[in-house]
Amino acid sequence: DYGEGVLLHFVKQWSQGQPIYKAIDSYPYVVANYPPLAILLALILTPVLGLSYVAGRIWTLVALVAVTSLIVTWVRRSGGRWLPAAAAGLLFAGSPYVYHWAPLFRIDLIGLVLTLGGLYAVSAGFGPGDKVPRAGWRRPVLWLAVVLFVAGLYAKQSFFFAPAAALVYLFFFVDRRSALALAAGIALLGGGTFLAANLISGGGFWSGLVTA
Repeated sequence: DYGEGVLLHFVKQWSQGQPIYKAIDSYPYVVANYPPLAILLALILTPVLGLSYVAGRIWTLVALVAVTSLIVTWVRRSGGRWLPAAAAGLLFAGSPYVYHWAPLFRIDLIGLVLTLGGLYAVSAGFGPGDKVPRAGWRRPVLWLAVVLFVAGLYAKQSFFFAPAAALVYLFFFVDRRSALALAAGIALLGGGTFLAANLISGGGFWSGLVTA
């Protein structure tokens, strides 16, 4: 897959200490327009597996299993039995869009499991029903959602619809304080990380993710 080669190129550059986030103003005209999380995860495994597609493909398969498990758990938690819960998970995993994508070193499923995990955390901590934890657990659950949402954005920057949906739900159906806390947490953690990365890269982070 063409996208795998691009990602592996960036893993190779980082493994050799070369910057991947830079302005497109000089040769070579190659710039990373993906956030760094999937590349970093693959880089972690390169000392063991070498510079190969396997280091990235493993994380994609792990993400597929995790997303499927989340779907099954969510349906079960909502009162469903095992058969419809398993069917829901398998319908996702068996989708042509998913099973053709899952064996590849791509960023999408990694971002999806993180952002879906953030939604599940908000649902489990603030959703209706008897299974919602006590108020003392809501703050840790909220910060877990913040971390998962931000990690999802640093896997793929277009995964902003899930945190937006969580904010709307909390603001209109739970309480505005929780919504503002979630928004502030995402802004501080995500924005602070962005500013730090942009500073370290000499503006290359902005150039790669926004300008490019």
